[in-house]
Formats: sequence, C-alpha cells, structure tokens
Amino acid sequence: CLAYVVGRGALDAEELRSSLAEYLPPDWLPLGFTELDGLPLDDAGRVRRGELGETARGRRIDHFVAPRTATELALVRIFEELFGFGPIGVHQGFFELGGHSLLALSLLARVRSVLAVDLPLSSLLGASSVEALAQRVDRARGAGEALSGDEAWDPLAAISPAGSRRPVFCVHPGGGNVLCYVDLAYRLGEEQPLYGLEARGREAGETPLESVAEMAEAYLSSIRRVQPHGPYRLAGWSFGGLVAFEMARRLEAAGESAEWVALFDTALREGEFIVDDQALLRDYLGEELPIPQAELEARGGIDEQLAYAVERAQEAGLLPRGTSPERLRRLFEVRKANLRAGAAWQPGQQPGQLAGQLAGTVVLFRAADRPEEGLGVDYGWGRWAARVEVVEVPGDHATMLRSPHVETLALRLANWLVEEER
Repeated sequence: CLAYVVGRGALDAEELRSSLAEYLPPDWLPLGFTELDGLPLDDAGRVRRGELGETARGRRIDHFVAPRTATELALVRIFEELFGFGPIGVHQGFFELGGHSLLALSLLARVRSVLAVDLPLSSLLGASSVEALAQRVDRARGAGEALSGDEAWDPLAAISPAGSRRPVFCVHPGGGNVLCYVDLAYRLGEEQPLYGLEARGREAGETPLESVAEMAEAYLSSIRRVQPHGPYRLAGWSFGGLVAFEMARRLEAAGESAEWVALFDTALREGEFIVDDQALLRDYLGEELPIPQAELEARGGIDEQLAYAVERAQEAGLLPRGTSPERLRRLFEVRKANLRAGAAWQPGQQPGQLAGQLAGTVVLFRAADRPEEGLGVDYGWGRWAARVEVVEVPGDHATMLRSPHVETLALRLANWLVEEER
C-alpha cells in the first residue's frame, strides 16, 4: 500500500516506517509515502480517496531504488509475481511485503527455476531484501566447489542481528525451521538481537540429528560464535523448549550461565515415545495440510501418501508448483526425528548435564486457550528448575506466535528482558 502524509519540515521515509511499525504488523506497513500540502476533503470534511491517487500533486519521499543488475531485475520480477503488485524496489524485504513460510517456499522454487540457484530457507532470515538476496545468489553462483550436505549445515540463522542488547537464541520447534520467530523478532524492536537455530536435515544431503543432546551441543557451538561467554538468553517453542533447557543445563555444567530460558508452551511429558511412522505422518500432514485421514490411508505407504499430499497442496496453492515429494519427505523426516528425540529425552539423564535443578530461571509462556491437562500449572518444569515463572499469553499452542497473539507475547517477553537488565 501507499501512504499519504501531511507534515511540516523534512520528512524521512525510514523514520515514518519505524514509527508506524510500533502500531502496524509488517504486512500493513506502507511500501511508499507521498507528501501532500493537505488532504483533499469534501464539504463534510471527509477525505476524497479518489483524488489521493493523483500522486503528481505530491512528492514521493520513499527513496525507491529500481533494480541495477540482472540478478536484482530477475528477483524483482519474481517478487512482483508472488505478491501481485509493483513496482517493488531493491531495498524492500520479503517479510515487510507480507511474506510468510509457504510463500517463502514459492519464492525459493522460483529462484531455483529462473536463476538456477538452490538457496536454503534460511537465506530469507536477517537479509530478505531483493538487494541482499541478489548478493546471495551471485555468491552462490561463484562458490564453485562449495561444501554441501552435513558439512555445509549451519544452524544459526540471523533473524534480527542488529541491536545493542544481549541476544536471544530461539531453538526451532518440531518442524525444524525458525520462520515462526520472525514476527516475534520484529515486535521486540530493532535494539533486541534475535537468532534462530534451525534443524539439520531440511536441505538435500543433510541427515537429521537424532537426539536432544546432539542438538544442544551443536547449537551451543554455533551461538558461541556470536556470544563467546554468558550469561545467555535461550528460548524455544514446543519441542524447541526441550533443547533450550538442555542447552542451559550444559552451560551450567561447563561453568557458564543461562540468564533464563523462555519456554513457549513447552510441556515436559515423561515416558512417551512415538514409534509408528503412519501415525507420525498423519499427525504431520494434519497440521501442515488439510487432507482427510481417510484420503491419505487410501494411498498406501508413506511415499505414496507424501506424493498425494504434495499434489493436493499444489492444487490448493499451499505449495509452489515444482515442489517434489522428496522435499516434503525431508521435512517429515526432520519432524519425525525431532519428535522421537523429544520423547526419548529426560532432564538429568544425558552425559555432561548438571546434576539437580537448573540454577537459572525458567519462564513458561503458557497458551491460555486449550492448555495441557494433567501436567500442573508449570507443565512439570518445577521439578527440574529452581525458579519457574508462569506467564499466560493469549492464543493456543499453534497460534501464540502468530498475529495478533504474538504482540502480547512479545510485550511480556520484553518485560522480562528489561527486568533482567536492571
């Protein structure tokens, strides 16, 4: 959308966007601004909206930058095709324009088709503008014999790396990606750095990690590149909370400290173990794709069900044309490995852990809608942490990190950040 502004003195587009960002979600932020001497009003004092489109009457102040290279031009055309409007400048970002996880898959599929470069999903985190993506594409083309598979995997994704405060490191949920934290990072503000930790196995040639302990060690190694010493701030949604807690225990065992661990609706269920692949697949597709169970079961084995799921998702516009069943199979295998790792994990049973309770604070942000039953108010964490604070937030397990509920979650998390800094 385009915004119209009436003001005095010099106006700056970035300052205007920053101010509006305090009140509007990312997909509502204006793509550009036009400064007017005054709004066109009728006799009743109402704005004549039809006259606002006459931009010649105003002065554009959004510093629109057109594509300057062939790669930027190709990406601008892809962006305009996906979002259905234009023109889009090279400094505009995927998430600022209203991008989301499913549209991200479409974007990367189009990049693969048009530019013959296979970018990982993490390419969109931290630097999602046309200009930044063009630089990534050009680097990938000139990389030559670059590492691939497990050797190339790096769990650390810079979602919002700028800012002067101590960073927050968020572990992926069961699905393995960290796009779920983009809205949270945006609402925490520019001064709060936030990094995501993505699962291994989501890209071709990678194999999923099989245990919470493996993940904790790998992720700790990564976050030390950004922050060599504690105290650390760790967080995780659902399954990710288990890994974040394991990381905190290992930090304390090594003489470091976790300032606090934020658990986003993570319940501690002991003794559960899921072994049936068909049940896992039904659970996975039931969350990701609205396909009746009977339709899936009529397709035979897992490979046949995945192929059918991809076909149905493409018809519904939930997945881009060209998405292969192999890609969905990789995502399913990551989810399966994570669920099994979480079910097999219990605090205090892994080598290298601190004996007894965690000294740092655990903050459980518990979803108000459809809470877990039979686990107590603290979802079982009081047994393993010296201090557990329970903060209720709106939404349910699936929606607490989505708009509009994420706004309250971000506000209450920000309160903890400020309190700990005092």
